[in-house]
Amino acid sequence: SLASGIGVVIFVYSTAYMHDKPNLGRFYAALLAFMGLILGVALAGDLVLLFLFLELTSVCSFVLIGYHTEEAESRYSARMAMVVTVGGGLCLLVAVLMIAFAAGGNGPVFGVASAVSGDTAASLRDAGLFVPALVLVAVAAGAKSAQVPLHFWLPRAMVAPTPVSAFLHSATMVKVGVYAVGRLRPLFYGFEWTLVFATVGLVTMTVGALLAVVSTDIKELLAYSTASHLGLMVAGFGMSTHYGPEAGVFHLLSHALFKAPLFLVAGIVAHEAGTRYLDDMGGLRRVLPVTTGVAVVTALSMAGVPPFSGFYSKELLFKATWNVAQTTGGIAWLYPATAVFASVFTVIYSLRFLNVFFGETEGDVGTPSPALVVPAAVLGVATIFVSVAPEVIIDALVNDA
Repeated sequence: SLASGIGVVIFVYSTAYMHDKPNLGRFYAALLAFMGLILGVALAGDLVLLFLFLELTSVCSFVLIGYHTEEAESRYSARMAMVVTVGGGLCLLVAVLMIAFAAGGNGPVFGVASAVSGDTAASLRDAGLFVPALVLVAVAAGAKSAQVPLHFWLPRAMVAPTPVSAFLHSATMVKVGVYAVGRLRPLFYGFEWTLVFATVGLVTMTVGALLAVVSTDIKELLAYSTASHLGLMVAGFGMSTHYGPEAGVFHLLSHALFKAPLFLVAGIVAHEAGTRYLDDMGGLRRVLPVTTGVAVVTALSMAGVPPFSGFYSKELLFKATWNVAQTTGGIAWLYPATAVFASVFTVIYSLRFLNVFFGETEGDVGTPSPALVVPAAVLGVATIFVSVAPEVIIDALVNDA
């Protein structure tokens, strides 16, 4: 649903944003191929197919990030993203081979259902491969989903056109690492799993939020915030209580619905104001009223302000960290403390984003095309729906996931 639904919206936005750009055939072909590959990741019931689709998304990402082939920074950023994400994919391949070896006698060797069974986990432990396989999965997920210390490629990828940033680096591609974590959680679930993923996720949530606060570029701010929110999802899947994966799944959905329009809003602002630097913009609400409305709804959801959708997933994460701390005790109390600390900075950078609309100064800003504004507004309305009726989304989608 995220890949196809948001993908259609991004294509509509691209018709206006990219209409005068060169090499549009290559751009749209890569974007369409990427959408198909994300659907392949979501529907794969085989570990080899899951790995294959994950790796092919990296190839499409390389093409799209390096769209401006004449610019050295664009080429460098594309290569960086390719090396990190493909390297992570190779780690996943080794982990898949370990899992297949352990699951050899439990039905289809590469089938996800047999691979995540309790018998496979026991076989991995007996062979001494449980911890190595878990670490390789963590590296693969960290590379794809920009977890610390492998987060550095995501802000560099913002040299890509805004539709690419909105689709690949907020709504879909960076989520496939989180998705893989969720799919493999039943296999590795236990103390080691919580220690690795809860810790890495919360550290990423904190570091990403701090870097977003000090960002001066509007897309860079959103990139670091994306890494922070990906950390929230990974931490959720790492928690040993049912609130954790519920937070991970719900935030995977709600984050895509509010972050994609935020990137579209950033594209509108940069397109009409002629700059991406936060200090050079202000008072845009006067000339961009609809865009401002979308920005307010989605930025407050990003901040986790009630009753917007981001609040519910953060509340679920707080419950998960609190339960784990109560059960485990000792140093585990750092989990809820870190989650709250990171959330404070989430509010700060969200307000910094909104300041470009409510500041005192106003530059020379044009009027955006409806083809730019309507797609962002559609996703803003979807965010409002999830905010107003979260229980409907949880019952319809989150619980089954």
